[in-house]
Amino acid sequence: MASHVPRVTRDEEWSGMSTLHGSSHRRLRAVVWIAALVVGSLLSWEYRNQIDNDTISHLDMADAYFRGDWKMAVNGYWNPLYAWLLGVVLHTVKPSPYWEYPTVHLVVVLMFLFALVGFELFLRELICFHNGIEQDSACEVRQPAVSETAWLMLGYTLFFWSSLFLIRVTQTNPDMLVAAFVYIATAFLLRIRRSRRPTLNFVGFGLALGLGYLTKQVMFPLAFVFLVVALFSAGNIRRAARGVLAALVAFSVVSAPLVLTLSISKSRLTFGDSGRLNYAIHVNNLPGRHWQGTNPESGRPLHPTRKIFDSPAAYEFATPIGGTYPLWYDITYWYDGVRIHPDFSAQVKTLRKNLNGLVGHLMGLHGSIVVGLMVMLFASSPGRLVLKNISDYCFLMFPAVCGLGIYCIVGWMEGRYIGPFVTILALGLFFATSLRQPREYGRTVTAVTAVIAVMLAVNMVPLLSSAVMDALHSHKVNEHWEVANGLNGMGLRPGDRVASISYANVNNVKWARLARVRIIAEVYHTPYYDPDKNDFWESDVSAQQEILKAFATAGARVVVSDEKPRGALIAGWQKIGRTSYYAYFLSS
Repeated sequence: MASHVPRVTRDEEWSGMSTLHGSSHRRLRAVVWIAALVVGSLLSWEYRNQIDNDTISHLDMADAYFRGDWKMAVNGYWNPLYAWLLGVVLHTVKPSPYWEYPTVHLVVVLMFLFALVGFELFLRELICFHNGIEQDSACEVRQPAVSETAWLMLGYTLFFWSSLFLIRVTQTNPDMLVAAFVYIATAFLLRIRRSRRPTLNFVGFGLALGLGYLTKQVMFPLAFVFLVVALFSAGNIRRAARGVLAALVAFSVVSAPLVLTLSISKSRLTFGDSGRLNYAIHVNNLPGRHWQGTNPESGRPLHPTRKIFDSPAAYEFATPIGGTYPLWYDITYWYDGVRIHPDFSAQVKTLRKNLNGLVGHLMGLHGSIVVGLMVMLFASSPGRLVLKNISDYCFLMFPAVCGLGIYCIVGWMEGRYIGPFVTILALGLFFATSLRQPREYGRTVTAVTAVIAVMLAVNMVPLLSSAVMDALHSHKVNEHWEVANGLNGMGLRPGDRVASISYANVNNVKWARLARVRIIAEVYHTPYYDPDKNDFWESDVSAQQEILKAFATAGARVVVSDEKPRGALIAGWQKIGRTSYYAYFLSS
């Protein structure tokens, strides 16, 4: 991993950086920033009334922090930095319920721009590192085979691809913020490799990793991967050990309070239970929700949700967890007592499924990224030189590979999880294959970059067309607000308890947040798993009546359906305004 460490003097370093701040590069950067602001704003505005269900939990956590409800604020599944950011913006702007979700999208656009800042730091450090190796390898000072403009174009293209098509600026999850910290940490790793002001860089490195962990739990184990790589990347291990210790102290200052708080809350040492729970569900095959103690080899739940009807299955979860939807606000509470265990055949099956998903993501932009890498590989010098070139970048790609590996093993592969890791891995391979090549090789890289950029543009056209048409001509109905406002007009008040006759995390949680009510029971009918099972409307009348009675006993004031009632028992169901939702008010 420490096979070659290019060293640059301060004068050489300044000279290398100055070329990246030339007038042509400043113009390119200005165009990129304008494009990022326009594209991010247009796409976010088109989806302004939509919200991801995970974000509801972050919004509830933000409220808990700002009202000083520390017991509710501590959460074993969601880390707090995104909630803090949302809380600061919402408590500053104080939007009405109608504008709450558009305000969240504004925060996501800001995170997208922050990710671009982090990516630029990474990309510029990568270009300087690459040029340093080229100069060290040459007998005399010469221009690299690939122009810095070509590298900037390729880097920005891959950033837009991963941010808009993998992470997605239209989604309101914290993954864009995670990407920003991954890029910043990797930029510091490159600086450490180049030995630029090592102590300050190690401290910044540790702080970036700590903030990444405060955003998402996966960054805790990855932080130690980064730290080990840094130890073997600074050339002199003895000197690097002091720097890594400084980085570890900085990381600990940021992360230790949360680790300590979670460990006290769970009465065991833990940095969070999201990975443990996802492994239990996706590898050990536990039910994704409402685990009642099946799969005895996985332990028994200490305090599961309460099953209040068998068929269709209905559950109550009013206490002790707070939030709009207590089941999802901190699902680790309901799964306390789970015991994960190795299962080789299930692990192989999960790994195969996730690798297939990963390959699908890598084949984005019509396969132009993978094909471009293959073209550059075949055009490069053959034999050992290719392996040597790749080995010079192993330190950069190893943390990214580990990040991808964690998601492949734990059991769930989504583009938003892997965006920064795929980008760093792809750029590492592009830069590695272009090392120590003749001047003519630059034309190959320029051509590959042009093709990938064209494929990005082709994919962007329908997205931007839809967003522009929406901005110019459409008046979108804010259905979640319509439901909340309609129920308020029918007598529902903030703080009331409601029940759902389907899995509430699909639709009902989104209007419930705006109405400031709590969903405390549901019929577990979900389109995600076995959609024909537990359909309230397909059950007999007596079962429907018993479920409604059970909801009333649990304390629900109203039951809401996100589909039109059907069957014999439709009397009493009222359409909510102009929406597709229906409400049934229960007698006290």
